[in-house]
Amino acid sequence: MTIERRTVEIILEPRTKIPDWIAYQDLNVEISKMQRPGAAGPKLMVLKIKHSDAHFYPGGIVAVVMPGSENSYIAFDRLRVLEIRYGTGKSRTVKKNNYLCRRCFRLEGKMISYKPAKQVCLIDAVFICKWCNFQYELQSI
Repeated sequence: MTIERRTVEIILEPRTKIPDWIAYQDLNVEISKMQRPGAAGPKLMVLKIKHSDAHFYPGGIVAVVMPGSENSYIAFDRLRVLEIRYGTGKSRTVKKNNYLCRRCFRLEGKMISYKPAKQVCLIDAVFICKWCNFQYELQSI
């Protein structure tokens, strides 16, 4: 199986521990901070890894494929990663954590209902944010 290598930015909650096996990759890893969009409070951490890949797994767990490796390893537990940004410039794509509130940008979402989606093994779900009470729907998750 071929893994697509690209620049990956992982947006993390403040005070998230970055595993040593990622942090010690001096040539391919940059760690910075950014302000939470539309909200005050502690700055979010941004982990940028070149020639890498990352994916969400059920429950919000994130696995990372590091440069020079063909295997993915669990890097972050649930409710630590807000979103993963793939690529740079105009070709950038973003995958948001299902529990990420679209209004306050916090990992406070709670699934309140769901129904089977049109696609096999997927669901359409309704979430509500425990922080700001915003309700949002995600399809085919």
